[in-house]
Parts: sequence; C-alpha cells; structure tokens
Amino acid sequence: MWVGEIQPRIKSVMEASREVARSRRLRRLLELVLAMGNYMNRGARGNASGFRLTSLNRLADTKSSAAKGTTLLHYLVEILEKKVTGQWELKTVVKIK
Repeated sequence: MWVGEIQPRIKSVMEASREVARSRRLRRLLELVLAMGNYMNRGARGNASGFRLTSLNRLADTKSSAAKGTTLLHYLVEILEKKVTGQWELKTVVKIK
C-alpha cells in the first residue's frame, strides 16, 4: 500500500524535473547570473563556464558598495524588469494548470 501512496508523488517530482530542464526562461536567467558573476570576477578568476546551484544563495548575500541595502539579487530583478518586461511574468515562467 505504501508504494501506491508514494507513486503519484514520485511522478509529480519527475514531471517537475523535466519542466525545469526544458525551461528556456530559466536557462536565460541562469546565463544572466553567470554573465554577472563573470563580469564581477573579470581579471581575478577568468571566465567561468558554469556554477553550482548552491551559489545562487550568494545573490542575496552579495551587498552593493554603492547603494545601501541593495543586493545582487535586487540588481538582477531590476535588470529583468527593465530589459525583459512582460516575458518574466509569473504565469509565463511557471506553468499554471
């Protein structure tokens, strides 16, 4: 009986994983994060070709020296709002059923 109860949950997780892997918008967002990191580290570490997902936590921890209370995450959201307006609405990023 336990397998029958957990099987729908496993199916949901597998489906969600496939959606994340196929998402073009998520890929573009992660490419932007990588480009920002490479820009900030230019000259110091060279250009990275990728990063660990756990590094995304640092977006909220990296504080601006110019704007008090602003983090790299705030800046990323600001860029997305200005440059890709309308394409990043929640209903278009997340498949709402």
